[in-house]
Amino acid sequence: MNNNDIENPYGNVQNNPVNPQRPSIVNRVQQATASWKQNSDFRMKICNTCPHYDNPRCKLCGCFMIAKTKIPQARCPAGKW
Repeated sequence: MNNNDIENPYGNVQNNPVNPQRPSIVNRVQQATASWKQNSDFRMKICNTCPHYDNPRCKLCGCFMIAKTKIPQARCPAGKW
């Protein structure tokens, strides 16, 4: 029995580690960061028009909104976002 007689179970797997259709991790992080920033900016614009907003805090919850708008899980106490 020699090495040519042993069947390779991975013989049909292509060795192509780079998939050109999938963005790199750096690109995915940049896209996520841009999306996160757009979301926090959108929330802050809503706060700026709200009668409960007393720069820099919300009168309803007392939070500093420049920070709270950046937390994805945070919610507006008035239900605006």
